[in-house]
Amino acid sequence: MRNAVGCKGVRIIICAKIVQMREQLFSFAYRASRSLLKCLVSATQLLCAKPSDLESVITIGKKGSTLLNKSPFKALVSSFSTPKHAAVTVHDLHFDSPLTFSAYESHFDLLEFFLNLGAGGGALKTMMAEKRSGNSRPRIQELYYKGEKSLVNAMGLPGYGVDAFVKELLASKVLSKRKPLGLSIGGESVDEYMQAFEKYQRLLGGLDYPFYYEVNISCPNTDSGQDLSKNVNLLKDFIQQMRASTSRVISVKLSPDQSDEELLSTAKMLQGFEKIVINVGNTQFKSKQELGLKGHLLPREGGGLSGPVLFKRTLNMLTLLKPFGIPLIATGGINSVLRAKEALQAGATLIGMATALAFDPYIIVRINKALK
Repeated sequence: MRNAVGCKGVRIIICAKIVQMREQLFSFAYRASRSLLKCLVSATQLLCAKPSDLESVITIGKKGSTLLNKSPFKALVSSFSTPKHAAVTVHDLHFDSPLTFSAYESHFDLLEFFLNLGAGGGALKTMMAEKRSGNSRPRIQELYYKGEKSLVNAMGLPGYGVDAFVKELLASKVLSKRKPLGLSIGGESVDEYMQAFEKYQRLLGGLDYPFYYEVNISCPNTDSGQDLSKNVNLLKDFIQQMRASTSRVISVKLSPDQSDEELLSTAKMLQGFEKIVINVGNTQFKSKQELGLKGHLLPREGGGLSGPVLFKRTLNMLTLLKPFGIPLIATGGINSVLRAKEALQAGATLIGMATALAFDPYIIVRINKALK
């Protein structure tokens, strides 16, 4: 009996080592492939006298995720278990893991990949009611800021529009995962926010799926889309209108650029509503001059910076808003096991990631393993 127990323990250790090696191997392969692809695309753009444009790399990467989902190696590359006790319940939403993807991606094959790796759910790309082309390219760059590898974007919320986006969502496999998904809405005015919300309600409101809404009031890359972040009463009226039509969880995405006073005022107002979540973080606006970027590399005066340098502000926002007792999503600068644990200890209920997933999505596996 003792030998049998010993053999079983050895088998468990061996299996754990194999899983660890698998994650490390594919993490290395992903990072190496991304670096090589970036070099090849940059060289091609240079030879063709075109400005540096990271979006071309991203587009190719998305095509790669589609090919992966159709390959016989899909399970080997992307299927990882999530520790059961890592599960988190937020109001009536059940997340297998506190790790989520933030509202930046609309490519469903890539989102399926994140969910297979162990993401507990996440918010879909912020969508406006109608199709939107966003700002002109190039509009996203990779750079080092204060010694940290970061991204800056001036995308301007391009998207298919709610109708076309929902059609693609329903045709995808992400809904088969039954993991909570956020319907992130944006607009240049309150009317546009409401139009997007009403379309989602009409198309998905009656669907038995754990959707939640996320109101993105903090995008720095539109001309007038931040009215709701500057006027707490306007935001209150809008949330009241949403709550009159839906009982689903509503997340409000705040900005690191907002003052502490604005954040406190918003949180105090949101205490008056049921089933509210606050997402403490988005990109932080930086001018091209601050970033050391040449004028032709972004279409606006600056863009939204994302990456490790935002983490200090994320922790500050968590500490500031934790006393309100509203579930918090920490988004901004979380790219390691240590930072994920710091955010959770500081009061985060969930963790939102974007830039870290672009650099290495296997961070999901590493953090989930550490949560054991």
